[in-house]
Amino acid sequence: MKRVLLLVVFIFCFASFISLVSAQDEKKSSRYIGLVPLSDGFTAVISEGDYEPRSIGSYSVRIYKSSPKAAVDLFVCGTILKRNGYIEKVELQDVNADGIKDLVVVIRCVGSGSYLSADAFEYKSNRLSLIARVANLKADANPIKALKRKGIDKDAAVR
Repeated sequence: MKRVLLLVVFIFCFASFISLVSAQDEKKSSRYIGLVPLSDGFTAVISEGDYEPRSIGSYSVRIYKSSPKAAVDLFVCGTILKRNGYIEKVELQDVNADGIKDLVVVIRCVGSGSYLSADAFEYKSNRLSLIARVANLKADANPIKALKRKGIDKDAAVR
């Protein structure tokens, strides 16, 4: 009976240790992935690239038509872009003053200076367009204001 009890305690302790180590490894290698509800039943999925370092790599913006089954049921369009830093936040802001909120991805550089960059996307008529981009902003800058000052970059369209 004592042996069985010792075996059970050992197994419990070992399983707890493995769980703790796995959770710590997951935190070290975690990457940004988020869902942003858009208008008219669409959802944007923004994520840093699989198996890439947090400090540099790529990120994707994918648009899905939501269904009663799932928010990301039917893929519509998307793009993959280069990033120098990690995704700090994603928000909806009206960057181009058309009265419709645009998707803004803010990226913070991990090097000295912690510079910011930001990309603004517009989704319209099954098309995802990169409408403004700013980079090398000071660490305490407001990337939304910088994007609005930059205006619309018609040559930056992404299909």
